[in-house]
Amino acid sequence: MSRLVTTSEAARELGISAKTLRRYEERGVLKPIRTMGGQRRYYLATLKAMLSSAEDTEEPTPPQPPLATATNATAATREPSVWDEVEEERASLEALKVRALRDDLLRSQRDDAERAERERKARAENEA
Repeated sequence: MSRLVTTSEAARELGISAKTLRRYEERGVLKPIRTMGGQRRYYLATLKAMLSSAEDTEEPTPPQPPLATATNATAATREPSVWDEVEEERASLEALKVRALRDDLLRSQRDDAERAERERKARAENEA
């Protein structure tokens, strides 16, 4: 079983800000476990797997039509149904969700790096 970590521990392990994790929760991408005191806890392995799948995804791939089988040969020749369209939309939405997650991660990492650089410059100016 994966280790439960706090928001700050998860952010540090993943190289993102705690605010990014909270943003993912607000968007419904993540669902942390809540303690009795209301604090968030995350399974670290789940977060790492989710982020690595988001980083591995370059572009959404269009859904593929079902393969014809010997027992279901008519399925390949039938007209698309409403359910086929629904499944295509679901797959498209899922791909967009992964892409948005990746973009948010990259934006958050860039923002964190810029903020750290500003803080470093401010400390250097104060010391001078």
